[in-house]
Amino acid sequence: MDTGPTTTIERILDALDAVTYGTTQEFGGTVRFNSGDSYCMTFAEAGQAIAAAERLCQSWDATRRENPHEQFGCGICVALHRGSLYAFRSFLYGRDVWTASKLQSATSRLLASDESGIFVTGAARDALFGSRWHNQLLAVALQPLPEALAGVGVYRLHSAASN
Repeated sequence: MDTGPTTTIERILDALDAVTYGTTQEFGGTVRFNSGDSYCMTFAEAGQAIAAAERLCQSWDATRRENPHEQFGCGICVALHRGSLYAFRSFLYGRDVWTASKLQSATSRLLASDESGIFVTGAARDALFGSRWHNQLLAVALQPLPEALAGVGVYRLHSAASN
């Protein structure tokens, strides 16, 4: 039985977990749940969320550079949305949770396998008005546009941290 690839995948997931939890804590957020390599994190303010997203991409890219023998050729896709989150016991739900999930799924296809990117909805962009990030958010046309994102507006952060 060959356990090589599983071991590598486990090390990659451990590294991602450490970077994600560390970054979330640094910026005052909460990791609500994760499933495999997908995480749901919440922050009180949009500025905290996008600053954490930038740091997450920077930290992940640094981790990948530190481990070239591990084949960390995978980038990450960060999707930010501002809205309401409802919780019942360990369940998180609501239209805005669904919107964020659909944003991440749709935008991840826009990235090369080794590229990281940060995408935000119009609601998140509006919450960043007046910040240094607002004018770095450029509209993205998704084709096909998922029904869940109709009328939402999708933007990509263009900065040194997200390229």
